[in-house]
Amino acid sequence: MLNPGLSPGDYFAEESVPGFGAAKIRNLRQNNDQDEFPFLGLNPRFAWHPGFEYWQGKFHNIAQAIVNKEGIAYWDALKHLAQEVACLELMPYHSKSFRAGSLLKRLPSTRLVLEYVHEVLVSRAHSDDATLVVTRGARHWNISEHRNIIVYEGSETRSAHLTLRSRGGDAIARRLGL
Repeated sequence: MLNPGLSPGDYFAEESVPGFGAAKIRNLRQNNDQDEFPFLGLNPRFAWHPGFEYWQGKFHNIAQAIVNKEGIAYWDALKHLAQEVACLELMPYHSKSFRAGSLLKRLPSTRLVLEYVHEVLVSRAHSDDATLVVTRGARHWNISEHRNIIVYEGSETRSAHLTLRSRGGDAIARRLGL
């Protein structure tokens, strides 16, 4: 992704909700591998948060396919997804609308995520050990398509669908054995 959105719910969550701020810090520090929902945006305990609304909407079809295949509860399907899927933001700072393209080349956090993606994840994808879906900011990520790397273009980027009928959602579903 390019960067997370921003809404009043973000302020409320980070300042007023016990547990949310701590979960967010664990996520940012990558100390969340023991969390039931390491992908914070899929944690139903925070279903009121705009991030859950966004990500649950993105992964609803895949979660439902897991429910249908495994015969498990939707909550458990979200948990499975939260343990198997990650989202990397090129610029991990909230904004109402992204207009900070000039910062991308100057921020250390952006350089670090690009290094990680190119040095670790692209190699894993080429070795059939990972699937990458670049939904936004493809030119900034500078990643080439591959059987395990989907790069959204044109109108795909507008809504960045991850349904079973989208290229990215289909790739994720295949990775999950659906």
